Amino acid sequence: MAQFAQFDFDTLKFDRTLIEMIGKGPRGEALLAGLLAMAETVGHQVVAEGVETPEQKAFLTEHGCPIAQGYLFARPMPPSECTAWIEGVGIVTGLV
Repeated sequence: MAQFAQFDFDTLKFDRTLIEMIGKGPRGEALLAGLLAMAETVGHQVVAEGVETPEQKAFLTEHGCPIAQGYLFARPMPPSECTAWIEGVGIVTGLV
């Protein structure tokens, strides 16, 4: 774990398998909360991938992860629709 802080990056991306632990029990949530706290302690930002429910988003926000992507926000779409969607949303906060 000591090497974790020495890597030359500032952003971690947590994949959907980690996010799916939210709401499945205290052990998984405790593990995820610990990983988020560790990333914050060493100054790394976290992007959560695969956020599908408001509960997942709330948990992540509460534990210091305001940047998320997933079906909760939008489904995959062609570039032409994406541009129109972004313009329709206006200011997009916490969405990658």
